[in-house]
This record gives sequence, structure tokens and C-alpha cells, in this order.
Amino acid sequence: MFIQWRNYFEPIIWEGGLAELNKFIKALYSVNSKQDNKSKIEWKAISSIFIIDKDFTDPDKLKGASASKMGSTQELKPFLSIIKSAILKI
Repeated sequence: MFIQWRNYFEPIIWEGGLAELNKFIKALYSVNSKQDNKSKIEWKAISSIFIIDKDFTDPDKLKGASASKMGSTQELKPFLSIIKSAILKI
């Protein structure tokens, strides 16, 4: 008997806008990039995880969404503290 495993996950409903989600994803990436500087953000894969306004986002719109250019990494600091505290709880 062969059992095939399938990954199942519940999509994340994002209450904010595309620009905020873009910044959040970049914050997640910056935590990861300390370990692997060669990795790139997989916008297509990430857009299949988050739902905005009852639909999955277009990866191109998500990648290009930005309310303003980030002046420094300090703008990501609130996201980084949220991520670090979530990781420590696991």
C-alpha cells in the first residue's frame, strides 16, 4: 500500500495593503538573508500564501508594491521584532 503525502496549509488572510505586505516579506527575507546571501525572494510562491480582499495576489503587483522607497533598514525594525518573537515562541 502506497500513501502519498500532500502538503496542506491554510492561506494567510492579510488585512493590510500590498505595500505593507511587500515590506513584511522583505523583512522576512532580510532575516533569512543573513544566513544565505544568494537567495532571492520567490514572489510567485509567496503570492500563493497570502489572500488580500478575498483573493490571492498577483506576484508582479506584490513585488512592485511600495508606498515609498525605504530610506533605511530601520523601517523594517517593527516587523523584525515581530518575526523574532514569533520564532522564539516556536
